Amino acid sequence: MEGFDTQLADATTRASASRQKDDGGLAIADIASRLATSLMTAVPDDHAVLVEAALCEIIEVTGDERARVHEFSEESRERLDVVCVVDRAPQDHPLEEPELSTHQFPGWFKQLQALKPVVVADVDSLDDDLIAEKNYLEDREVTAALWLPLSSRGFLKGCLVIERYSGRGRWSDRLVKEIGQVAEIIACSVEHRHTERQLARMVKENRELNRHLVEIQEQERRRLAQELHDETGQYLAALRTDVSLVAKRAPEDDKVLREAALAVGESAGHIYEVVYSVMGRLCAVDLDDLGLEGGLRACLTNSRLESRGINCTLTLEGDLDSLEDMIQMSIYRVVQESLTNIAKYAEATRVDVTVKRLHRSIEDRRLRYRENDASSKSRPRIILDQVEFSISDNGKGMEVGRVDGGGFGIRGMRERMQALGGKLEIDSTVGQGTRIVGHIHIAATPEPERVDA
Repeated sequence: MEGFDTQLADATTRASASRQKDDGGLAIADIASRLATSLMTAVPDDHAVLVEAALCEIIEVTGDERARVHEFSEESRERLDVVCVVDRAPQDHPLEEPELSTHQFPGWFKQLQALKPVVVADVDSLDDDLIAEKNYLEDREVTAALWLPLSSRGFLKGCLVIERYSGRGRWSDRLVKEIGQVAEIIACSVEHRHTERQLARMVKENRELNRHLVEIQEQERRRLAQELHDETGQYLAALRTDVSLVAKRAPEDDKVLREAALAVGESAGHIYEVVYSVMGRLCAVDLDDLGLEGGLRACLTNSRLESRGINCTLTLEGDLDSLEDMIQMSIYRVVQESLTNIAKYAEATRVDVTVKRLHRSIEDRRLRYRENDASSKSRPRIILDQVEFSISDNGKGMEVGRVDGGGFGIRGMRERMQALGGKLEIDSTVGQGTRIVGHIHIAATPEPERVDA
């Protein structure tokens, strides 16, 4: 399948090959070329703005009065939604446009499906079999219209409509062909935006599924921890009490029985400690009781890395305890899993854990094409609320295959980040340690305007 950039490049080449000057002195092909170049570097949210700018130039060149782009609705091929509208006199002809229905122009729709333009130089010259189309134009007080198919890969994606409110349309075959090349580029944009929306919807659904799975996993962890506490923990406590009683009541001359009872008591005590440790890992008691900051400190302490001669540092910045519960749990679990892996495999002498909540001010580049003055210093800005965290060690590192594929631990960490729309990166080199870095976007809010004193 051709890429978006490749489609635009091919359309630009065709436009350049037929470059001719219009009566207005501006080549439609130049408009097509500049639009394609701009679309290649723009984010999908900016496409409609760039198409609007191109349509404004086109009606300036052709002397027409209104231009609009429609794309097929995702729910029905019988409806076309509005992408953008431009008008020479928006005060007389508001830019609001209702969605189109193919039943409003059945004859033209067949022609558009055949990827052929519809040229109506004079509404009064329409044939009687196009009564629906004639009524549609008259209701809009349009005297002439040019309808061009938006096609990509041989499929109709929508239409470009150019209209006049007075006089006849002056669209020569050459001009229709050149505007058709612009329509071809707009079609690439429409298809690209549609693909982006589908991809965004799939990513959202996948993220929601991951989040639901993580929530179920945490619920199951809590249930298991509760069962361990209620069942195993109580039986072990009773067993320790019983064997202690046996040891105390054993005959003085029965040394074997007393030693056996004490051994069973020690084993039961060890099992109880292990079960208690597992319970703590399952339900993250420290996080529930102390919040993220206190929970991370307890997590580092409970890892017992320092008792193994590993120097540990923990750096916390920003208001972490006010984060959403799911975010706190995910960060805690990633740090917990990382410390467990370090203790088992890394052979490190130093571990650094850093968690920061940051607020960054950046230019709102989504609006960059709407600025009249490109050099304006007062462009809107937004505040990004983000969390960044890292766990690094100076251990033996991992091979590339383990980093890229990873076991269940690494996969679980990545799934937690994906469920939050975040990202997890692992940088590791054999013999040079491992660094795990996570990024979670929380919110983006407009920066308050500064008021000069």
